[in-house]
Amino acid sequence: IKFCLAQENEYTVMNTLAILFNSRSKYAGRAVEVCGLGQEIVLNFFKKYPLRSKKRFDFEIWAQIYYLYAAKKHLTVVGLKEIDALRLTLNADSKVKRGV
Repeated sequence: IKFCLAQENEYTVMNTLAILFNSRSKYAGRAVEVCGLGQEIVLNFFKKYPLRSKKRFDFEIWAQIYYLYAAKKHLTVVGLKEIDALRLTLNADSKVKRGV
């Protein structure tokens, strides 16, 4: 599971987030990716400083998925179905715009 955040035309902000979230974070063009240990940093940061956009809804879903993985729910059929149902709701707004 990885966390990705993208924002166009905000290089300085995104680069700062990449540094803040962990040395394993990577800023590529317009997205910050965080994998592995950096996920706890992301969770703590956005709980303390919540997003103020549509991305907040996606973050909350991602956090639910993260906690399911942490509880090893992905190792059961029921857990996988729950994760998949949540996954399908991620970026729902942009999927409608793209016709996905």
